Amino acid sequence: MFRKFAIVLIAAALVPSVFAAKRLTVDQLQGQLTNSRNKPDADLAYQIAALEMGQRISAKRLATLEETLPGPQSRSALQALADESQFLDLPPDELPSTPTPAPDDQRQIMSRILTYIAHVIPQLPNFFATRQTTHFVETPRSMT
Repeated sequence: MFRKFAIVLIAAALVPSVFAAKRLTVDQLQGQLTNSRNKPDADLAYQIAALEMGQRISAKRLATLEETLPGPQSRSALQALADESQFLDLPPDELPSTPTPAPDDQRQIMSRILTYIAHVIPQLPNFFATRQTTHFVETPRSMT
């Protein structure tokens, strides 16, 4: 009896991994949204919520994709999907093409940082803020 229960439990745990969503690239997501252009807002939101990203959706691409969506539910679902993808890598075509600075340039950058820390930060004003709270208490007229 226990053995059958354990097998059913293990099988039930494996089912979600069998039907897990395929990780999409940003281009694949854009293609799916383009193909689903005529769907109602709620249906598209449900479809987007079931997706899983394999790449990060940049803010620029997110704004472009949101413009094509029919309503607030699908935009909210896309925003949630973009938020979930924030720790993933950007698509290769969106990576900056700026090369790493040469070692001499890196030393010069670090030298400027140290100069800023040593000379500028100590000269910045030291602000103090005070907070003043006024509290009103309503008393009945019979007590005055």
